[in-house]
Amino acid sequence: LAARGVRFDQAHCQVAVCNPSRASLMTGLRPDKLGVWTLPIHFREAMPAAVTLPQWFRQSGYTAVSHGKIFHNPTPDPQSWSEPIRSAPRLPSAYPEDTPQRIREVQESLPNSDWRKDNLRGPSTAAPDVADSQLIDGARTDMAIEDLRRLGSGEAPFFLAMGYVRPHLAWIAPQKYWDMHDPATLPVVIDRAVTPNTPPYALSNSYELTHYADLIDFPKPWDAQRVSDQRARHLMHAYYACVSYVDAQIGRLLDALDESGLVENTIVVLWSDHGWKLGEFNGWGKMTNYEIDTRVPLIIAAPASPMAGRQSDELAELLDLYPTLCELAGIDTPEFVEGSSLVPNLQDVSVSVNRAAFSQYY
Repeated sequence: LAARGVRFDQAHCQVAVCNPSRASLMTGLRPDKLGVWTLPIHFREAMPAAVTLPQWFRQSGYTAVSHGKIFHNPTPDPQSWSEPIRSAPRLPSAYPEDTPQRIREVQESLPNSDWRKDNLRGPSTAAPDVADSQLIDGARTDMAIEDLRRLGSGEAPFFLAMGYVRPHLAWIAPQKYWDMHDPATLPVVIDRAVTPNTPPYALSNSYELTHYADLIDFPKPWDAQRVSDQRARHLMHAYYACVSYVDAQIGRLLDALDESGLVENTIVVLWSDHGWKLGEFNGWGKMTNYEIDTRVPLIIAAPASPMAGRQSDELAELLDLYPTLCELAGIDTPEFVEGSSLVPNLQDVSVSVNRAAFSQYY
C-alpha cells in the first residue's frame, strides 16, 4: 500500500483517545467546535446536525457501507451509512476454557471498593490456534471483501469503511502471527525515565492496562516499581503479533481490490485514531499530548499519484482527510470543514500544507 501511495510520517490526531479523535476526523471539526473531548460524549448529542464524511459522500451519490470500528463503539451512527451495519458472525472465545474462573479469582482478590470488582476484563493477551476468520478482524474482513465485490459491480460509486480492532487491547491474534516474531529480538523499552519536572497531569497513568485480569498491578510511570523485561517482552510480542495479523487482513482487502479491477479508480486510505506508548517515558498506553500518542500512521493511495512510494515529512492532521477525499473524488468540499486538503502533498511531498498540527487532551 505504501508503494502505491504517499506515507505521511508527521500525521497527528486531534485527541489521543478513540472517540474524540474519530468524531473529529469524521465530522471535519476540531474538538472545541464539535464539543467532543472525551470517551463518553456522543458527537450527535454534542452536535446533532453534524454531517459526517460518509454522510456527505452519500449526499453526492455514493453508497456508504461500514464494518467494524469506524466511530467509537457503540456509536455506529446510522445516518452515515446507506445500509444497516451488519453484525459479525458469532465467534468462539479466543481465551482458554478456564478464563472465566481465572477472572473470578482475580476479582475476589480485589477490595470491595475497587471499581474492577464487577468490571474486569479477561487476560491482556491470547494466542489461539485458529484461522484468521475465527477472530473478529478476520471475520469482518471477509464481510468487507463481500461488500467490495458487490459494490464494485454496481452502478453507484462507493465509500467502504473497514475498522480494525487490533492492535487495541486485548492483544489477541492467531498463533501463527506470534510465531512470526522472536520475542528475544524485539525492541523492548524498560529503562526510560519520566522527564524531570514533568507535571503529573502531562503523563497518562497506564491505567488502561489495569482493566485486564493479568495486569491489575501494572505500574504507573512514576512508580518505583518497573515493568519487568519478561513482562514487557511478552506484551511487545503480543503487540507485534496483532500488527502482523491486521496487516495480513489489509493485504486480503487489497488483493480483493486488485482482483475487482477497480484499483485505478479507487482511493485507499490507511489511518489510525491515535498513537501508543510501549514503554516510552516509562508509560504504556495513550491519552497524552506527547507526540508518540498524537502521531498516527497515515497512507493515502490515490490513482496515478506522481508521488507513489514516497514519504512526506510535512505536517498533516487527521482532520485533513475530509477535504482531501472530497477533492480527490471530485465532489464539493463543505464550507464547515476545518482541515486542509493534502492533495498538494500527493502532487509534491515537500509542499507544506499545514504550519502546525494541533492536538489537545483534557
